[in-house]
Amino acid sequence: MRLVGESKVDSTTTVGVESGEVQFYSTRLRDIKIMCQVQELSYIPVIKAVHGILYAVEDESPVIAEPQAMMEELILD
Repeated sequence: MRLVGESKVDSTTTVGVESGEVQFYSTRLRDIKIMCQVQELSYIPVIKAVHGILYAVEDESPVIAEPQAMMEELILD
């Protein structure tokens, strides 16, 4: 049987772990955004695709469809 205090500690630990994960992925996403803005890399198809996905406004938008098609084409080549 768990005590109320124990579940509070467990949930606090879980929040701490999730915060760490959020920080980890936020840092990676920032690095990817910076990489996509480097002029020397902007011509690379996968960079174009990632840039299109990062800056798309809506998930169902044609803006997402084009980068996804580019990625599929790269995978098939």
